[in-house]
Amino acid sequence: MKFVHEISVLKCRFLLLFLLSPLLVFSQNALNSKKLSVEDSVHSYHFFISAHFHGSSTNTTGLPAKTVLSNIEAINRDQPLFLAHLGDFFLDVRNDIPAYTENLLNRFEFPVYNAVGNHDLSGNVYQENFGATWFAFNVGIDRFIFLDTEIADGSIRDEQQSFLLRSLDSLPEKARVFIFAHRLIWAEDHPDLKNLFTDNTRSANPGNFRVAILPELKKIAEHHPVVFAGGSMGNVPSSFFFHKEKEADITYIATAIRDTPRDALLRVEVSGSGIHYTAFHLPLSPEAYDLSYYRPEQKTKSPFNWRLVPLYTTQAVSHRYFWYGVLFMVVPIALVVGMMMRRKKRKNGK
Repeated sequence: MKFVHEISVLKCRFLLLFLLSPLLVFSQNALNSKKLSVEDSVHSYHFFISAHFHGSSTNTTGLPAKTVLSNIEAINRDQPLFLAHLGDFFLDVRNDIPAYTENLLNRFEFPVYNAVGNHDLSGNVYQENFGATWFAFNVGIDRFIFLDTEIADGSIRDEQQSFLLRSLDSLPEKARVFIFAHRLIWAEDHPDLKNLFTDNTRSANPGNFRVAILPELKKIAEHHPVVFAGGSMGNVPSSFFFHKEKEADITYIATAIRDTPRDALLRVEVSGSGIHYTAFHLPLSPEAYDLSYYRPEQKTKSPFNWRLVPLYTTQAVSHRYFWYGVLFMVVPIALVVGMMMRRKKRKNGK
């Protein structure tokens, strides 16, 4: 009887483990879940910045971008302290979490922190799985702040604004400030940048960045370098954009993955000599992609690859929107042809 009882207990434990196994796998490396343990004496480290890990907006695989998946081992070998992701981690947050966790998050050997984008939010799905949509932490003496630019249509208001101001208060001497968000809120009303990213997620109404947030950042920048990175990049010629404020030590950065040959991660190395940027797995200088590069008269377009025509044709024909368009064209044409035929019959009848 004792042996039978032990077998029953083992069966129960196995069943419980089986039922909980998806949760155990999921919890290995969830977004925003790992706390960094870094001593204040640390002065040299590096991390990655990127965004839009679902790649193309036409990606229907339910998996992250191929350019990310195919480079996971190389990224791990570089041993970054963490990855700061700038939103749109998922394409469909309600359905993509299990596949993204298994194929991406659990394969990364470092923490991943996300500044939510519009694709990451649907009801409370994201919050129930990954927690708060704004937060901050320190690496040594440096401050890292993640913001939610979706909650108030691009404005940083109310509780989040108070949180940001608290996070910028009482910075140690020589501390650097890194701010991460999805929308390029610093570009929307900027006199030189407002017309550069017209395909991005933008505020329906003017936001409060220039009137309420920028003045506070300029005060901080009198004593501390400020880096503000965003990840909403649409139809642009590069994976990077850099711009320095003329009147303050503030650097604006935009970067994103689109599952194209130009894809690259931004590698940020922080040391006593400053902040240095390189493109991970592309032989280019990210800081070269500045305002002069993005001006319309200086834009460079990649040559069209005719070998991809069959692929583009298949994608277009297989998409439901293509057939919606065909339907809306066929119906009016059929009506016009029918009217013309009836008119012709009436004329012949006379």
